[in-house]
Amino acid sequence: MMMTTRATSPPLLELRDVTKQFYLYQGHIVRRQVGRIQAVNGVSLTVYPGENFGLVGESGCGKSTLARVILRLLPPTSGQVWFAGQDITTAQGAELHAVRRQLQLIFQDAHGSLNPRMRVGAIIEEPLKLFRMGDPSARRKRVDELLEIVGLSALHHRRHPADLSGGERQRVGIARALAVNPQLIVCDEPVSSLDVSIRAQIITLLKELQRQFGLTYLFISHDLSVVKHICHRLAVMYLGRIVELGSTEQIFTAPSHPYTEALLSAIPLPDPQAERQRQRILLPGEPPDPAALPAGCHFHPRCQLAQPKCREAYPISVAVAGGHSAHCFFAAPFPTAKAKDGLVND
Repeated sequence: MMMTTRATSPPLLELRDVTKQFYLYQGHIVRRQVGRIQAVNGVSLTVYPGENFGLVGESGCGKSTLARVILRLLPPTSGQVWFAGQDITTAQGAELHAVRRQLQLIFQDAHGSLNPRMRVGAIIEEPLKLFRMGDPSARRKRVDELLEIVGLSALHHRRHPADLSGGERQRVGIARALAVNPQLIVCDEPVSSLDVSIRAQIITLLKELQRQFGLTYLFISHDLSVVKHICHRLAVMYLGRIVELGSTEQIFTAPSHPYTEALLSAIPLPDPQAERQRQRILLPGEPPDPAALPAGCHFHPRCQLAQPKCREAYPISVAVAGGHSAHCFFAAPFPTAKAKDGLVND
C-alpha cells in the first residue's frame, strides 16, 4: 500500500523524542521515591494524513501509554507532541479542548468502555453534547446517521450495552469516536477481544470509514496478522522504545531486528504443511523489569545474536532501506544512507 498524501502533505501527528516515566514510592506518611518505570523512552515518529500507522509489540511494551500521551490523557515527562502543525505538549483549557475534538479513541474493551446505565443513543450523543454541536433535534439526527454508517439500525438507539453482542458494542464505540468528525482516531487493540469472523467485519468497516471520511488511524496491536491488512507503515516497540520502523511490506518481507523476526514467526500460517515445516523463533525468558532495564540494548538478554557490545551501548538507528530503519548492531545498512541518532522517518 502506497501513500499518495505523504509527498505533498505535512505530518498530521509528530512525536519528538517523547518520554514517559512513572515514579515508584514507598511509605504512607513519609513517602520517598524508590524507583521509576520508563514506560516510553525517546519515541520519535510521524503520521501523515490519510495514513494507517501501526504500533505493535508485546503487552506491556508501552503502546497504550504512548497512545494516552498522544491524546494528552497523560502528560509526557519530556519531548514534544505536535498535531496538525501545533505543539500540543503543554496545551490546556480551551486549547486542549479544541484539540481533543480532532483526536478520538476506540477502546480495546468495547464492553468496559460503554456506560452500562446509558442507552446506545445517549452514548453516541455524549461527545456531541460535550463539544456543543447542534441542538437536541440535530444531535438525534446525527446519532441515527452514525448508527447507519457503522452498520446498526435505529432500533439500537434505545438499547443498553448489555443487550448487544461484542461486535455491536464495538460498532457503537466506533460511532462515538466518529461523532465529532475527528481527523485522527487512535485504535487501541480494537479487535483483540472479538471473534475472528467479527474481527474481519470491524477491520473492513474501519477501512470503509477511512475511505468515506478521509480518516487517519494510529492502530495499536500486539497481533501482526491484523495490522498487516490495514496499516501502511509499522513501528515495532519493545520496552518503551521503537526498535524498527518501515512500511508494512518492508517489515513483513525483510525484518531487520531480531525481535521483529520473533514476532513474525509467531503468526500462524494458513497452510498446515507450511506451518509444520517452518521454524519458530522462541524467545527465552520474559521481558526485563521496566523498573530495572538492562544496560545496552534492552533486548540482549533474550537475543540469540547478542554480543558483548550489545550489553554496553544502545544501538543507534540504522537505515536498512528507503524509509526502513532498525535499532540493531546487526541490521544491514542501506548503502546510500547514514545511520543517525533517533528514528529515520521516511
